[in-house]
Amino acid sequence: MKFLIFLVIGFSSVFSQNVTWEEYKKMFGKIYTDSLEDSVRKVYFTNQISFMNMHNKETTFKVGLNSLSDCGFGYNFNYCFRNVEWSTDFPKGSPIEMDNTENLPESFELDTSGVEITDQTNNGNLTFMKCNYGWAFAVAKAVEIFGIQHSNYPNTVSLSAQQLIDCWGNDNCFTGIPHKAFEYLTNYQQLLYSAYNYKYNDFCVQDISGYPEAGSLRKFSILDDKAKEEDIKAVLYLKRAPIIFEIDPYSEFFMNYKSGIFSSTITNSHSHFMLIVGYGTETIKAVKYPYWKVLNTWGPTWGENGYMKLSRTNFIKKFVFPSEY
Repeated sequence: MKFLIFLVIGFSSVFSQNVTWEEYKKMFGKIYTDSLEDSVRKVYFTNQISFMNMHNKETTFKVGLNSLSDCGFGYNFNYCFRNVEWSTDFPKGSPIEMDNTENLPESFELDTSGVEITDQTNNGNLTFMKCNYGWAFAVAKAVEIFGIQHSNYPNTVSLSAQQLIDCWGNDNCFTGIPHKAFEYLTNYQQLLYSAYNYKYNDFCVQDISGYPEAGSLRKFSILDDKAKEEDIKAVLYLKRAPIIFEIDPYSEFFMNYKSGIFSSTITNSHSHFMLIVGYGTETIKAVKYPYWKVLNTWGPTWGENGYMKLSRTNFIKKFVFPSEY
């Protein structure tokens, strides 16, 4: 049996773990279909409260309530974030030439001001767990942020993940990978979210003529799984590109992450895709902890307004990023 060991270093204010079920529903705008769903969600919520209070008393890290705290962790997360089967023929992207990486700054963040914190979970709706669409949301957000850095998009633009979910030709929603979505975008225009929004279903609008287009992507590139920290920093700083990566999210600590520098021993048996948008170092009790600043797509109530400080000691892989419009 594999075990996970998690550590969150540093603290910030967290939601009170003494809130009632009715207070939680009001706090997060929860509305359920019927009394049965309300009862089931209450059980999930109660279990999460017990988990949080137990660990917040007995350990040195904090977790907090968010829009997923009424979702069942075990089966639902295990089903949704099943491991992606990587074939040997996935798109390799365009070669990337790296400039001098010797004089990179100690810390750097891409401009994400005004970027909408996408919520693929639809405020914790269990429908999102039927398919792991994180790859599509990560790609849409990566193209947005890349466009902002290179003045292709205003900071307020929001691109369609549903277009990628529906139309890039994948056979199964659980085998989606960012590399193929990027390949699709090198051949088709990306649409605005307002024109082709998240439907939470598998219906495909094949004819996208007449939809307002946001632009096209000419190239995407990858980094080897064994890429050094300096290579990742160089893509961020020199290429001004956010980097999508794969991580194993299967933990209640990850699900309920609230703040601090998050580190884990990964089992590598589940898949989720996030974006590196910066890096830095935080000093806690005279010890320096280097981290990646990463953007998730679980809404602004998760983590630090949708972001996480991820320890650079974590095992992450399958790096891919937009590289040319």
